[in-house]
Amino acid sequence: MGYGLDLRGARALQAYRARLADERAGEPELVRWRKEYTRRTEWFLEHQLMISNFRCVLELALRQRPGVELLNWDQGQNIWLRVPVPEEHRRFFRVAPDAGFSIREAGHVRHFFLEIDRSTEEHSRLLRKFQGYWWYLQSPAYQRTHANHRRVNVLFVTTGRKRMLNMMDALRAMPKPNRGDHGGKGLFWFCLDEEFTLVC
Repeated sequence: MGYGLDLRGARALQAYRARLADERAGEPELVRWRKEYTRRTEWFLEHQLMISNFRCVLELALRQRPGVELLNWDQGQNIWLRVPVPEEHRRFFRVAPDAGFSIREAGHVRHFFLEIDRSTEEHSRLLRKFQGYWWYLQSPAYQRTHANHRRVNVLFVTTGRKRMLNMMDALRAMPKPNRGDHGGKGLFWFCLDEEFTLVC
């Protein structure tokens, strides 16, 4: 089942979180809701369900792997990326990942940004997304605040093999910054949504 939250529901949820915060003497967690969310159509619901499905599969899979754990999962605005374009004043790359998560195995932590692709984004927007991630993950601001800044990947999950190959070709043909400290090799991973499933 998929449920949409209208204004009354958002207010009720916010009031509930405020009561919990009062009981725990903390700050209430914000409800990120906007009126336009109620106007979204089938494509939005399909996109959100793909994110939820990926998370469910990931958590169930990790339960079968002793010594491997999911440290965090975030779909909020605090993982949105913004980085100035080198040598270009007043221009920025902005990327809003669908989710960010971290996995620890044998004491090592790897960070991931998740991008769910339903084959609807045009070529130019996809290239801007590649470039945005490339520059952001090479930026001094990111590397100063992330101890394991080299252990990070951007995972694209898409809906068809032809689309996946086209995305990989677009990345391969894109002019690369090729900074010495992080050339981007292995940064981007791709897979199909049909390659994983919930097994009851």
